Amino acid sequence: MKSLVRVTNTHVKILSDNITTVHAINKMGTSHSNNCNQVANEIWDLAISKDIWISATHLPGKYNVEADEESRKKDTQLEWKLSEQWFIKLCCALSFKPEIDLFANRLNYQLKPFVSYRPDPEAMAVNSFLMNWKDWKFYAFPPFSIVSKTLQKVYFDRAEGIIIVPDWPNQPWFPLIAQMQISKPFILPPSKDLLYLPNKAKEIHPLYKKLQLLACHISAKR
Repeated sequence: MKSLVRVTNTHVKILSDNITTVHAINKMGTSHSNNCNQVANEIWDLAISKDIWISATHLPGKYNVEADEESRKKDTQLEWKLSEQWFIKLCCALSFKPEIDLFANRLNYQLKPFVSYRPDPEAMAVNSFLMNWKDWKFYAFPPFSIVSKTLQKVYFDRAEGIIIVPDWPNQPWFPLIAQMQISKPFILPPSKDLLYLPNKAKEIHPLYKKLQLLACHISAKR
């Protein structure tokens, strides 16, 4: 959709390994699925407004190498999910109900809408750092390597939400999160059941014995 916005007065050919998608685009809609029909209509509305003609062709999956490779890439360091039971507990303990999950994918999101770190068919958007967080009550469980960047984003967007961070007082970002806290952090003690991989439910986090997390309700609103 974003690529269509940048072009006008031309023909765009879509190659897809999904026959339903090809049919819906070429027929300008479908009666088989309301969601699919709505998306097809939105695509055509945008295309017509830009004087673009669209056609779709089926591309067998075995030839769709580049797209398949991207969609199947997995970085397990980014896919660990906090157990649903602990998520509910921390929201209750902090008396805060998030509205969006800023760092997730279709396997490990805690709530919808969610924002993914790479293209995801169920995500509201890609790369939460390109959004303004001010108008959202967010839930964020960022990779530990970008905690500092996440806190800076909260500060500059004057946002409010819950962030999950490791209990590492010696980290340079720790004083900042302490200043932004609205209440005492909710402690998530080390446990085998604290984190899990949705696509590998039996796998145990390698640091489960010593990884204590903090759920912090923070705000930079003025």
